[in-house]
Amino acid sequence: MRHPTPRSSGWALLDAIIGLTAIAVIVTGLIIASGQQRRAAQSMAEQRQLVRDAELAATQIQMDREVTVEGVAAESIGDGWVRLTVERDGRTAELFAPAGEGGAP
Repeated sequence: MRHPTPRSSGWALLDAIIGLTAIAVIVTGLIIASGQQRRAAQSMAEQRQLVRDAELAATQIQMDREVTVEGVAAESIGDGWVRLTVERDGRTAELFAPAGEGGAP
């Protein structure tokens, strides 16, 4: 039976330190990636809300109702079409839709 020598226990300690360092790097990478994914998901949700608001405004225009959506600019572009632009918090969504019976927003 071999007894550990000071030299062999030094290698074991070095292996343990390298292994723990590798685990720490991987965990740090996962934490960073998780934060980026959360920010991207939030950004996509905000953008989708702008598009939903533009779609609601388009529906209101097509039904010849007053546009009640905040931050929507409607511009008639001719041939029975309207351009809807929603701006909020530095984000912009644009939607082209058929106008209502009245033809203009």
